Amino acid sequence: MINYFYIILNVVIFSLLYLLRDKICENLRLIIKPSKNSFHKKKSYLYGGLLLFPSFLIVFYSENFVLNQIQYLNYYLIISFFVLALLDDMIDLSPLSKILFSILILAIIINFDESLRIFYLKSIFFGELLFTNNYLIIYFFPILAIILLINAFNFIDGINGLATLVGLSFLAYIVLKNPILIYSLYLILIAAIFFLFLNFRYSIFLGDSGNYLLSILIASILLKNNYYNPGSYYAEEIFLLLLIPGIDMFRLFIVRIYHGQNPLKGDINHLHHKLFYKFGLNKALIIYLSLVNIPIYLYYFLEKYYFFILFFTLLFYIYLIQSKFLYRYKEKALKKK
Repeated sequence: MINYFYIILNVVIFSLLYLLRDKICENLRLIIKPSKNSFHKKKSYLYGGLLLFPSFLIVFYSENFVLNQIQYLNYYLIISFFVLALLDDMIDLSPLSKILFSILILAIIINFDESLRIFYLKSIFFGELLFTNNYLIIYFFPILAIILLINAFNFIDGINGLATLVGLSFLAYIVLKNPILIYSLYLILIAAIFFLFLNFRYSIFLGDSGNYLLSILIASILLKNNYYNPGSYYAEEIFLLLLIPGIDMFRLFIVRIYHGQNPLKGDINHLHHKLFYKFGLNKALIIYLSLVNIPIYLYYFLEKYYFFILFFTLLFYIYLIQSKFLYRYKEKALKKK
């Protein structure tokens, strides 16, 4: 059930952290100045993770000591990734270091938490897939999937509100598929909505800590839900849900490697950058969110047309990428900012 005391506590802690943002961010070196890859001309705060993290702690308490329901969150996993990402926000870890630490954390935690392993997948086209003796799939595939998800999610945090809105849309679909999860997620959803307002109004950004919190939350729920409720998601369904962030990350890796660049180094060639330069912030958010959400909800109601939905989604993505939005409108857009 929804506990209003926890909601009030969540709002109070969130508000106090917001009021103390300058002092905390200055002490932790979470204040950043604009760069050539930034759309902002004033100081910004990488404070989203610290604003959202108390919501996770309250959820952990309520699930462990009050609700006593099936655990869809691995607390050690989420806390470990939050600490790693917060350190990155503070001291700017190298991309390779983050990946290696992430793999180490995942290898240790998956070894102790069986529910994060993949023993079973349900496919629209191949039926039930069992991996009881395939240790490569059971152990390695979850690690690879989580690493790709958190990096793809981190890649979309390039314009105001996008990563938070995409995270909220993913969680909304997950709750639609498994409504009981709302009792585990309502505090986090409330905090994310409050944060969204601050993101637009006061240049407070998710940072790596906020991005990792949301993405590891989604990964934990998907894996554990697949373990506790086998077949609740089709493999193709998850692929479609994560398609646009994933394919955009893959495209950027290929392009950067082709040009002899570090594939993990940031740039302004993402899909959301192209949309921003062409249409401005609001329309860019609407188009990107539509591209992410319309296919998965079409699939929800029209499952048998999966291939058509996938084909036209990819076709529209390719159209947006191939158009010359970035080069034609970049200078004009930057002057406006």
